[in-house]
Amino acid sequence: MSAEVIRSFFPILLPQAESNSHVAPLINALFPKYIQKMCPVPAIHLQGNFELKWPTVAVACIAGGLLSLLAGGRMICRSASKKGFFTWGFALFWYGIMCLGGLFYHCIKPSVVFRNVDVIATACSSISVVAGSILADDTALSQRLPLLVIYVSTAVAAIGGVELVPEFLYLGPTAVAFVAAAWFIWRVFTGNGVKWCEDMAVKWWCALAAGGAIVGLGSVVCDKWLCLMLGSNFLLYFFVGCNIALFGLCQIVIELQNSAREDKHS
Repeated sequence: MSAEVIRSFFPILLPQAESNSHVAPLINALFPKYIQKMCPVPAIHLQGNFELKWPTVAVACIAGGLLSLLAGGRMICRSASKKGFFTWGFALFWYGIMCLGGLFYHCIKPSVVFRNVDVIATACSSISVVAGSILADDTALSQRLPLLVIYVSTAVAAIGGVELVPEFLYLGPTAVAFVAAAWFIWRVFTGNGVKWCEDMAVKWWCALAAGGAIVGLGSVVCDKWLCLMLGSNFLLYFFVGCNIALFGLCQIVIELQNSAREDKHS
């Protein structure tokens, strides 16, 4: 089931990978063709001859999208003196746009426009995660402007670039963001005696973010087994996992800021 979705986002890279004698066996093992027949895209037919695909995914996209836009916007508005709020706020904000783009692309009406929205927002959210994971202080204008320029450049490249560019924009930043987020969680979780890292609330949020990331990534890799055991719902697990991971990461940043403020006043 995930092979069909992956193919829609990587129409050039996936066939090239399938033609590679070293990579093809792995792809066939993870995404066998018979799974596509066993687990077709779930859909419900509504009034007016309207078909809603992935109905449970639509709920996850709407919930994740609206909450991310609201929470991300609130973090950005409060980012003037709060470290991490600017980059992680934009990570949430762009993720919210990605969810809404995914809602239309996966569930309502696939089109190039909604695919570009999904690609741009995913890339920008991933870039924000990378920036948030490595920047010690993002309150300075000199650190914010390059990030805004990257957002604009990403959108221009996705819309006006060659066909292969959107595929690299989707895959590259996402892969780097996964590694950067894992490093960020590990660095916070193993704080080497730093007071705010010993806060159990922070550690719980770290565990939640890590668990969400595992669910999101695992839903793609384990699509075959999920289909056989639970039916055609891998995309739901993917969005739910991503929702949990990103909210957990941003909550870590909020907890760290609160702990730093308490230490300052103590």
